[in-house]
Amino acid sequence: MPAISDTTRSRLIGLLEQGATDRAIAAELGLDKNTPARYRHQLSIGRPILPPPPSRTTITIEQAWQANVRPLDGGHMQWTGRLNNAGVPTFSYRARPTSARVIAFRIRTGRDPVGYVKPECDAPGCVAPRCVDDRPGRENTARLLAELGGTR
Repeated sequence: MPAISDTTRSRLIGLLEQGATDRAIAAELGLDKNTPARYRHQLSIGRPILPPPPSRTTITIEQAWQANVRPLDGGHMQWTGRLNNAGVPTFSYRARPTSARVIAFRIRTGRDPVGYVKPECDAPGCVAPRCVDDRPGRENTARLLAELGGTR
């Protein structure tokens, strides 16, 4: 490990205290990439808190979903975003394709769905949280309707 000059050491410590990253310090001072990390550890200076990269959104997935819906009469919601090849309302969140119906289901229930999430109302393409259900929910509804109808 080569020794560094007092001037370089002072600049390194100053940059660490200002919140510079180890990589930036090494590049600026012409040091090995491990030297700033070693000094950071010896001086008990925590890692810098960096802002999220510009390609990363700071909105939640629910907010991204909300930006693509339009309220309709009767509490239904129309999807204004894109549809996949099968006609299912979808959007990208953090570079991942996401089903609008799945997010609507999570908004209502607070859990991930089991099986496909489908609208249970007659409004075409509705994505209102109250109008979508997963497989167990549909099975439960069918069972309750059969009991009420006396077919069970």
